[in-house]
Amino acid sequence: MTNSRLNANLREGHAYTYGSYSSISPDRLIGSFNASASVRNAVTDSAIIEFMKELNRMRTEKVPESELQLVKNVLTGQFSQSLEQPGTIAQFALNTARYKLPADYYENYLAKLQKTTADEVLAMAQKYVRPDHAHILVVGNKDDVADRLKQFAADGKVNFYDTYGNPIQDTKNAMPAGMTAEKVVSDYVNAIGGAAKISALQDVRMVMSLVTPGPTLEMNIQQKGGNKLAIAMTMQGQLVNNRVFNGEKALETGMGGERALDGEDLEDVKEQARFCKEALYPTAGYKLVLKGIEPISGKNAYVVEVERPDGKKTTEFYDMASSLKVREVAASIGMDGAPSTVTTEFGDYKEVGGVLFPHTTTISGVFPVPMKGTVTELKVNAGIPDSAFEVK
Repeated sequence: MTNSRLNANLREGHAYTYGSYSSISPDRLIGSFNASASVRNAVTDSAIIEFMKELNRMRTEKVPESELQLVKNVLTGQFSQSLEQPGTIAQFALNTARYKLPADYYENYLAKLQKTTADEVLAMAQKYVRPDHAHILVVGNKDDVADRLKQFAADGKVNFYDTYGNPIQDTKNAMPAGMTAEKVVSDYVNAIGGAAKISALQDVRMVMSLVTPGPTLEMNIQQKGGNKLAIAMTMQGQLVNNRVFNGEKALETGMGGERALDGEDLEDVKEQARFCKEALYPTAGYKLVLKGIEPISGKNAYVVEVERPDGKKTTEFYDMASSLKVREVAASIGMDGAPSTVTTEFGDYKEVGGVLFPHTTTISGVFPVPMKGTVTELKVNAGIPDSAFEVK
């Protein structure tokens, strides 16, 4: 509900989020109550405090009659609308048999809903809404949020997990003497071929197959001169999105129409147009901070915070043994307009034209499940014409 208490508090009252939601999944064996929102790292702990306030309020205060009736009306509408779906009746029959419900349970559902009292709501909240037993899951930059999350744990301990839910240790590995963020990035540039090989690149064309929860996407990425970019994304032969940057102006077209890119979006395409953005960090005004060492897929990696001249920050992870970049984490805006964190993992580096390119890319944070991209074609210095980068 857009007019729910959580939404009124976190969105309207505090401007922490685009939307805040909760849901309950009843089950005779394992049920759950869930509440969530996408917020900025800086207000993560504040948002959790407001979540707890609202959950405890449900347990200690009777819901006003006007608010209770509003919810009844919404549930009545949702129930009636669900009857338009053929599968609903089958699901009702399955629930009746599985949970041994009275044969007339759904026939009398709306009447019983209207008879629900504030006392019954309070009793159920006290029984099933247990913020003191909650599992609090936060996805974000641990340097920004981890210390402030300790207040919500009885033992003051925060547990860490990787993108796939595997536990990881908050390691405090000793940093090698003399190691700096600049050296980590320099070692990466040398590992993929070196500045001379990268400078010899004139153009790069890459075709990538991207597996999503729906149909497979295909991305055709073209770069030229280190300052021109064209990315065409298609699905089943239909153009989904197209971005073109001619070195000065950028244009995006797709199902949502056409728009000129500016601000952070323009800086993004400028960065993507570079054959190796990392090679330009020392001279292009980037600020680098070596944050520590963390395990990535069982191997230790240097963690480098990178701040672009326009202020956008990313966190990059470089394998200590190979010096190759294995992960990049950046703040983004999700499809619903809410802030999100996008994690990109790189693997299967292969040499093309004297330079190593990652041939697998896994992106998490865009869809509910990670998307894995595989390079199916990669050519360098093939003579891409300037017409491929025209902004009309």
